[in-house]
Amino acid sequence: MEYKQFGSLPTPSYVFAEKEFRERIRSVREALGPEIRLVYAMKANPFLTDIALSEGAALEVCSPGEERICERAGAAGENLVLSGVNKDREDFRRIIAKYGNGPVYTAESPLQLSMLEELGREKGLVLSVLLRVTSGNQFGMDPSDAEIAVRGRDTLQGVRLAGIHYFAGTQKRLKKTLSEIAEMDDFLAMLDEKYGYRAEIFEFGPGLYVTYFEGEDAAREDTELSAVAEALRNMRFQGKTAVELGRFLAAPCGYYVTKIADCKTNRDTLYCILDGGIHQVNYYGQMMGMKVPRLLVKDGGSGPEKCMLCGSLCTTADILVREAFLPEPAVGDRVVFTRCGAYSVTEGISLFLSRDLPAIYTFDGVSFRKRRNQFNTEELNYG
Repeated sequence: MEYKQFGSLPTPSYVFAEKEFRERIRSVREALGPEIRLVYAMKANPFLTDIALSEGAALEVCSPGEERICERAGAAGENLVLSGVNKDREDFRRIIAKYGNGPVYTAESPLQLSMLEELGREKGLVLSVLLRVTSGNQFGMDPSDAEIAVRGRDTLQGVRLAGIHYFAGTQKRLKKTLSEIAEMDDFLAMLDEKYGYRAEIFEFGPGLYVTYFEGEDAAREDTELSAVAEALRNMRFQGKTAVELGRFLAAPCGYYVTKIADCKTNRDTLYCILDGGIHQVNYYGQMMGMKVPRLLVKDGGSGPEKCMLCGSLCTTADILVREAFLPEPAVGDRVVFTRCGAYSVTEGISLFLSRDLPAIYTFDGVSFRKRRNQFNTEELNYG
């Protein structure tokens, strides 16, 4: 999108470009090939859920609230992968009553596996379950517990062990991601050799790197996606592979529209105070505004002026960009932050100082569709 297209919007606002999101999904699917299923981790941006569904992506769902969003978006059970820690028994009873054995369920622990087994038997169903194997953090189960589950699989009546799920984190180096694929390939081979268990599904979250800042190599995204796709195709594992992506799909299509509310020079530094702030836009890897994200700014002026972009919070930490260059910055000028389609809309400290939540729009290439009104937060902060 171009700077001039944001001129009619109130500030601050989020805009998610549908066409760019669709193109991203299609390019990723092309790189992965038809044999690999694409799963959208909707926690990256729930406002894109219906668009992801319309492009044929499955959805990774990590909370009861996300499941209810999927219901409102019209998702069928076979399009859902139900993940997440702290699964509540009653929530799962409700979900199983609604979707039955349509979704894929993940077990993050032996307790979750036993709960799914009990609920499956209770409903007279056999639920398809992926055992999530930990990478060494609080998520998933220890490989030894996964082995125990596989060894005792013949005693299970309410579930069937469909395969293995693995996700270790985001924004990782390619070398680390490739080593994880090799490690999981070895683990799957061991389960086959030792227990005669051939997993049907391997779902992998590669945590592919997204380039956010000026000076980063934009080609890195395509290069690393291709390398991961090749590594997955070359696995000894012969079952079905699914790739789970959130940030990598959503980030490029997002824009945060804010404007300059005040300009002043303090001790030789030009400060531009924006009507947004760090509570509403967040880039992974940003540190006190030291890195410069890709901005859209007005054309013209006598030349770019160095300024510091600060937000509206009463904290010295509210620095969005420490050294930005804007053409003759003035009160009322819009500043558009790009590549913020993942997490910014939900991840920031949005209730701090009781500032209003921004309006949210999607843009279909022709017109803006409002998805959420600006929202006052003082009732949430006081009752």
